[in-house]
Amino acid sequence: MNKSDGVDVLSKVSGLPRTEILGLLEHVKANSARLASCSRHNFEPAVVGSRKRKCLACGGEAGALEANWYERGLRHGAVP
Repeated sequence: MNKSDGVDVLSKVSGLPRTEILGLLEHVKANSARLASCSRHNFEPAVVGSRKRKCLACGGEAGALEANWYERGLRHGAVP
C-alpha cells in the first residue's frame, strides 16, 4: 500500500502540483508568523469587493471580515 500525506491528497483533489501546494503552505505559515508577531495591527482601508486587507505594521494579510472584527474590538475596548 502506498502511503500518502495531506499534500498528496490536496494535489489529487485540486489538480495543483505538489510543489505549488507546498509553496502555498509556506506562504500561509509566513503570513501567520507576521500576523502573530505584530503587537497591534493597522489594516489598510477596506476596498469594496476586496476579500483581504493588509496590515501596514507587519505586512500580514487577513480576511476583510476578520480585520473588521479586529478593528471593532479595538474600538469597543477603547477607553473614552
